[in-house]
Amino acid sequence: MNKRAHQHCLLAEHGGAARVRQLLSRELPALGWSVSDSYEICDFEPTGAEAAEAEAMRAEAAEIRGTETAVAESCGAEAESGKAAPEAAAGEGVAGEAENPALSGGNSLRQLDPAELGKTAGLALLCHLHSTADWPLACASLKAAGAPAFPVVVTLHDSGLLDGPGLLPERNFPAIAPAARLPGNYPPSPSIGDNPDTPYGPPAYPPCSAAPAARPPAFRPDSSVPLQEEAGESAQLRALLALRAWLVSPSAWLAGRLKKASGCSCRVIPNGVEPNPFDAQTARQRLGLMPNARMVLFTAHGGVLAGLKGAARWPHIWQAVKRAVPAAVGFMVGGETMRHHRDADLFEWPYVDREKMALLMAAADLLIYPSLADNHPLVVLEALSGGTAVSSYCVGGIPEQIRPGKTGLLAPVGDEAALIANSIRILSAPGWLREMGRAGRESWERHFRARQMAEKYAALYEQIIGSGLAGGPQNRCLPNCGLQGCGRGNLQQAYRRERP
Repeated sequence: MNKRAHQHCLLAEHGGAARVRQLLSRELPALGWSVSDSYEICDFEPTGAEAAEAEAMRAEAAEIRGTETAVAESCGAEAESGKAAPEAAAGEGVAGEAENPALSGGNSLRQLDPAELGKTAGLALLCHLHSTADWPLACASLKAAGAPAFPVVVTLHDSGLLDGPGLLPERNFPAIAPAARLPGNYPPSPSIGDNPDTPYGPPAYPPCSAAPAARPPAFRPDSSVPLQEEAGESAQLRALLALRAWLVSPSAWLAGRLKKASGCSCRVIPNGVEPNPFDAQTARQRLGLMPNARMVLFTAHGGVLAGLKGAARWPHIWQAVKRAVPAAVGFMVGGETMRHHRDADLFEWPYVDREKMALLMAAADLLIYPSLADNHPLVVLEALSGGTAVSSYCVGGIPEQIRPGKTGLLAPVGDEAALIANSIRILSAPGWLREMGRAGRESWERHFRARQMAEKYAALYEQIIGSGLAGGPQNRCLPNCGLQGCGRGNLQQAYRRERP
């Protein structure tokens, strides 16, 4: 059997969901799965060879649409004439697959509106949905393609399906504006809001126009508040319930929140990253670092504008660390608003390519990651892969990545003084710093390799396809789901309790 999977994501290049999609697209073919990919928003500007490739892909997409139209018209004509036999009807999908160059070679990438997702994904054995700007629309398109008989895997890269768009800090912040669907452009980035009581300084974005009362109660790990019929949550949950989608979480933290909020279980598959190709000595030499320098790295998708990643506090944290560790050299990396700039021992860089980021990770002594809300961040895994210690807040799924005292140190979320003290403590103990780096790389090797992640997803795909659970309304739970009966049925019951 030719095993084909289609992956879909909101962004083409940046962000954790897009990165996981890319890693799976590279690893799954070696495990027997051909992969096609689609995205909704182009967050890069192709140039040179990339621009030519993009133009060829647009022409290919036009050819695909023409083929699909011709097949549809042919099928319609047969149905009208009453000559279509059941065997012929069953074979039409196979013919469509064979004529679709987007799936024949695997690893193709095309821009796709959520409303068109079902037409492309329906030609594969299953669809793996990572993120979208419009969950109800994407799910409706997949349902039209045959779901739930056609299996759909959904990875929860954040808690948006519980809390609304994106991850929310575990504090009482004002409302976060929902992202609008803006094809061809970045969606609006979330804001922390204009709260004079926040200890994290001024908001990274203009204050939201939505009043705080418009936001439903935030779910926290210890919350027993039921699902709320507010802020579009019901539409997203209804869409997934209709699909009977197979849910995956990279962290046990988010899986636990989902189960507590709804009674629904999901498979936990930790994120993974590729090996870092650089050794520390080579990387530091290429960056021109002195042997006694203590390199500190700050990085996040969005750079200093990444409000929920605590990036607005990077300068303050850096200044405190530099005062205590004079040999410290700082790098702040990421975001389109940042430009190459140097201020004494602090370097600011915009987005960099994968090779340059790997170089920075290998050269760094410490990653300071003051994220206020996170699931299972890839940047922490990249630090482990590069042999870099981590100083972060104890939030979300980060405690599942970092072993305190072994591969880094964790501070209570929002306790910036403790975060700074931990960072200084690590940088001031060279022997401990080196040991943390070695332990971090060993932890990555054992638990967080990209191939391990792909193997677990491939096993899930095989289990869904091979067990026949994708073919009807029967119990859709996996054998080890941990619930009596169907977890998705429990989710539906929880939802119905909110809709008497």
